Amino acid sequence: MQRTGLERASLYHYFPGGKTAAAEAVLEDVLEQLSENVLATLTSDDPPDVRLTRMLDATSKFYNCGNDLCFVSIFAIGADSESLSNSLRSAVATWLTSLEATLSEAGRANAKELANAALSCIQGGLVLSVAQSDPTPFQYALQYLRSAMSTSS
Repeated sequence: MQRTGLERASLYHYFPGGKTAAAEAVLEDVLEQLSENVLATLTSDDPPDVRLTRMLDATSKFYNCGNDLCFVSIFAIGADSESLSNSLRSAVATWLTSLEATLSEAGRANAKELANAALSCIQGGLVLSVAQSDPTPFQYALQYLRSAMSTSS
């Protein structure tokens, strides 16, 4: 209410389903931005190593260099809505699948494990950055992933 300047009744007019409907709308917007700005980098016609670098660059920008909260932790904790849970699960699965495919195309035999480790590293770096009020852990995570996902390693 404070951020929008709207009164409670006005918010419920736009979101008759209450907090859950508002959260679903926010998550839908976040996932659309993720798809357009991060996931799209993994499905271009560029070579796999270029796509991986662009995905990490886009991830950094998407999360404001580690200064923004992690959407996974925001929506995963206390997601009492089946719709929220399903949307979140689908988004993570899409990111993992796209990343795994790109890593596999890059010749990484351990593509599935590396894709899971990469998302864990990204999300963990974000959580640590928020906990410490310092974006450095997220930035370190991306720096590490640049090396770990390099096709020359």
